[in-house]
Amino acid sequence: MAALVAREYTVAEIAREADVTAATARSWLKRHGLVTGRARPGPAELRRRYVKLSSIAALAAELDVAPETARRWLIDAGIELLPRGRQQGARIVDVDVDVKDLRMRREAGESLRALAAATGRDWRTIKRLLGETK
Repeated sequence: MAALVAREYTVAEIAREADVTAATARSWLKRHGLVTGRARPGPAELRRRYVKLSSIAALAAELDVAPETARRWLIDAGIELLPRGRQQGARIVDVDVDVKDLRMRREAGESLRALAAATGRDWRTIKRLLGETK
C-alpha cells in the first residue's frame, strides 16, 4: 500500500489493486498512517467545478473520488446541491444564490426584476427559486 500511495494512487485505485472495497482500503490506510496524495479542493474550487460539470457524478469522476465523497465534500463546503433526478445536461444557474435573502428582500417589497438585476439572473429564474406561481 505504501508503494501505491507513493505513486499517488487514489483510495479507489488502491481498493481496485487490492480487490477490496474503498472503505476497507481507507481503513487499512488509516491503520497504517498512510495518506493519499490527493487533497480535497477548497470550497471555491469545488463550487467552480460543480457549476461547470452540473453533476455530482461528473465531479466525482473528475476528482477521482467516489460520488458519495464528492457529495459529502459539497455539503461540507456549504454548496447547495442540485435536485436529484434532474434532466441530463441541465445547467446550474442558482447554486450561489442565497434564496433566504431573496425571500426576505421580496417580502420587504423588492421586485422580481430588481432581485434579478442584483443576482445577475433572469427574473423568471428568481420567480422559480422563490416558488412564486403568479
